[in-house]
Amino acid sequence: MLWVLRLWPFGRHAQFAATLPNAQANASEAAASLGEPKISQANQATIVELPVSSTVSYTSRKAHDPERIVVDLPGVDARAIASGFPGDADLVAEVRIQAQPTSENNPHTVVELVLKKPSEYQIERGPEGLQVINRWSRK
Repeated sequence: MLWVLRLWPFGRHAQFAATLPNAQANASEAAASLGEPKISQANQATIVELPVSSTVSYTSRKAHDPERIVVDLPGVDARAIASGFPGDADLVAEVRIQAQPTSENNPHTVVELVLKKPSEYQIERGPEGLQVINRWSRK
């Protein structure tokens, strides 16, 4: 029996998995994993870093009651981390993370940034994954 060992870079850490080639488990080895979010301030903005183990696709939207930014990460597994993280003093009250099951058993993660007040945002690729950059909105 031959085992395949895969190693993925993950910031300053590494993640590995041993799987059988062509096994059913190989469907999940392409999945990225999400690390604990990091919140910082820079240039009058709040930056929420979402460290992912590989390049991922995403969608995002604003939601209300409470005001929040929702980032959908299909193919990203977040089961290994906590589901809630405290925010910062300015814009982000809390970061919520939900691992959502799909009918195909593929991982899907939803990240919600609960805001203290409405803000404009943009998402950029950063050195460790995605960066959600929030700026206070005057609306």
